Amino acid sequence: MSASVRRSERESGIELLKIIAMVLIVLNHLIQSLTEVNLNMPFSDYVLDINSSTTNITNLLLAILRISGCLGNDIFVVCSAWFFLNSKGSSKKKTVFLIINIWAVSILMFAITYLCGCDLDRDETLKQFFPTSNANNWFLTCYILFYLLHPFLNKIIYGLKKQTLLITTFTLVMLYSLINFFRPWFFNGNLFYMTDLVVWIMIYFVVAYMKLYAIDAAASIRINVISLIIGLAGQALCTCAINLMGLKWDMFNGKLLYFNYGGSPFVILTALAALNLVRHMTFRSRFINYISGLSLLVYLIHENVIIAWQYRPYIFIYIYQHFGYSHIILWLFAVLIAYFVASVIAAFIYRQTVERLVRLVSDKVYLWLKALYGKIEKGLMKIH
Repeated sequence: MSASVRRSERESGIELLKIIAMVLIVLNHLIQSLTEVNLNMPFSDYVLDINSSTTNITNLLLAILRISGCLGNDIFVVCSAWFFLNSKGSSKKKTVFLIINIWAVSILMFAITYLCGCDLDRDETLKQFFPTSNANNWFLTCYILFYLLHPFLNKIIYGLKKQTLLITTFTLVMLYSLINFFRPWFFNGNLFYMTDLVVWIMIYFVVAYMKLYAIDAAASIRINVISLIIGLAGQALCTCAINLMGLKWDMFNGKLLYFNYGGSPFVILTALAALNLVRHMTFRSRFINYISGLSLLVYLIHENVIIAWQYRPYIFIYIYQHFGYSHIILWLFAVLIAYFVASVIAAFIYRQTVERLVRLVSDKVYLWLKALYGKIEKGLMKIH
């Protein structure tokens, strides 16, 4: 049975959640274009400051919504972890396909923009030709590493007793979620060598303990609704609190996004609660499952470096010049709908055309790499 058929026959609750996660990620990237200065643009008057403490409700709301990207990413991680925990290994063939597919999308976007007359500097051009190693789309580079690591994580997890797994999970949460979240503002950077991949591994252990041992709590609608409310409200209140502190004390000003990161305990709690709630949804929709299957392509296309930095800010420049920002929140969600739909359509077209060729090429590359590795391994095994 093909992977596409297996996906189409999945329960659609988790697949719907993954679509919501992608919408949240797109929302975050649009807010980035609206609120971050871009030197490629002719001017920066259109940019809204959501780092500084403010009495402007719109700016504060945008700062709160800025967590949407971290939440979307964490939802993807917990959904993937839920399935990976049942996996017996990673597919090397799938990994090769992912890497080549990422490269193909990157080169295609580069070719289109180059033919349209976009002037790219050397660094931007190199990023398009080496998208995975340069983390052109950091999420996908991290996802590939996470995917390759998960069989080894499973061996560790299933080899631990309940108490040991609890201690391990608790330690990881303390180090990479709680302590880093509440670290003093004068610490530059993260503590304990925290990276996105380390945070994902920490989340993997949390999902593992929940799936293996916290079964009743994970299945409780009441507990998960309360957890969802606490997660969303807690994250928003932290932003509001530091905003008020910044208005009163200068040392806290400019740190409105201080609590925005994927390891936030409130963000993780929200993602876990959302996963547990949608698991109660027992329905199948081929349409939802298919759109969910386009998620990685949607990510690749909508957040390509060229699109994100060379073109997307012009959307808000146009709104700023022709309509002003009195209703910018409404404009933001209108752009979100249009941008997401356009990205899905582009992903669908790519899947039905270019990706078919990419799959044929990746199959041949995989066989070549497999044969090459076999020779290398054979030679290394002879060394005494």
